[in-house]
Amino acid sequence: MARNLPLGDLLALGTQLRADIPPEALLQEVADVISTVLGYPQVYVRLRHPDTDELEAVAFAGLPEPQVAQLRANPTAPAFYQALLQPRYRLSESYLIPAGRSVERELQQANDASRDSSARDHGILLVPLRGRGERLAGVIYVEPPADGTLLDPSSIQILEAIARQAALALENARLAARGARLLAKEQLLAELGRDVSNTLDLDTILNRTVERLEVAFQGGAISLLNDAGELEIVATVGKIDDAARQVRLRVGEGICGWVVERGLPFLSNDTWNETRVPPAGRDIGTNRAIRSYIAVPLRTGGRVLGALSVESDQPNAFT
Repeated sequence: MARNLPLGDLLALGTQLRADIPPEALLQEVADVISTVLGYPQVYVRLRHPDTDELEAVAFAGLPEPQVAQLRANPTAPAFYQALLQPRYRLSESYLIPAGRSVERELQQANDASRDSSARDHGILLVPLRGRGERLAGVIYVEPPADGTLLDPSSIQILEAIARQAALALENARLAARGARLLAKEQLLAELGRDVSNTLDLDTILNRTVERLEVAFQGGAISLLNDAGELEIVATVGKIDDAARQVRLRVGEGICGWVVERGLPFLSNDTWNETRVPPAGRDIGTNRAIRSYIAVPLRTGGRVLGALSVESDQPNAFT
């Protein structure tokens, strides 16, 4: 029972929740602690997907394998879980969803027939995992015992303390992962610059660049000055359609034109609201989806011959 929980178990949890382990592994440790140390019979954790905002089930304790498989296969839509976190269900930092209200709409019919209804007499406890700015990063789902124990204020306070600790560790893990990705991309761009500087063979430059871009970025392109003095896309990787490939830019036009004219790199993490250098061709083909964009000059023999660009359909992708 939570009221007999040794303080050492809570302190030990803090040392386990490190920023250098994947979020899924981190949350599995949280689920195991809540189940084995606090005594809650069934626990699972959903993690918010950064692109879709759906809550995906990633950690489980005390659940049968068929139910785990169902939960993994069915992410919870934003509108559904937001409807659960209502003031009338709130205890303190957690929410007690009453019996009869499903927390998993798509699983309710499959599970209701096989599960003892007394296990749901006291509802389901949802404990949000909130990151910076109170943004919802995930939710811990806890089923109390059938006798209603572990719903006393002291037990819930301990559960919420674990959730706060987990949310902090989750935020740190994501920040560490983002930092590692940015470092890898910076190193990639530096290597690309060295490759271009070490050869004058155009085919070699294009092949090496495309190979590296494909590993690290969602999409990218190489644009070179043609005989008419226009920037022309000569190699691409990712989701760049034919319409976007046909765009031609004058030197000084758009972000790539600016980069070639100035010989300087340019970063925009919100191209839809970019005012420093208005993007060109933004309404053509797959260019409409670009939200973040980096362009760097390509130099050889002491002159700028074009630009290398990478892109993402997510804002703030390169921060």
